[in-house]
Amino acid sequence: MTNLANVVKDHFPECTIEILQGNIDKRDYNVSFNKINKLLQFNTIKNISDGVEEIAAALKTNVVTNDIKCNTVNYYKHLIETDRQIESLKINGKLF
Repeated sequence: MTNLANVVKDHFPECTIEILQGNIDKRDYNVSFNKINKLLQFNTIKNISDGVEEIAAALKTNVVTNDIKCNTVNYYKHLIETDRQIESLKINGKLF
């Protein structure tokens, strides 16, 4: 995971990397594209650095902002709350 952190740091030099002791996150992010290549003859064109560079450019040009559309958790919270409000307006299960 430190390799990914260093790629991010290359594109965001103002960031600091903090390595925590122990394996707090048990998820495994090792990815192999062998299966998709073998089954579909799909080859990747971009690498991790390309992806981080794309994200950095989007942040710098305000394509990605901190609004609800770009924050998945807050967007889902918004959808849940909106659904609750709509449900409270229904009469006999219908809005109209």
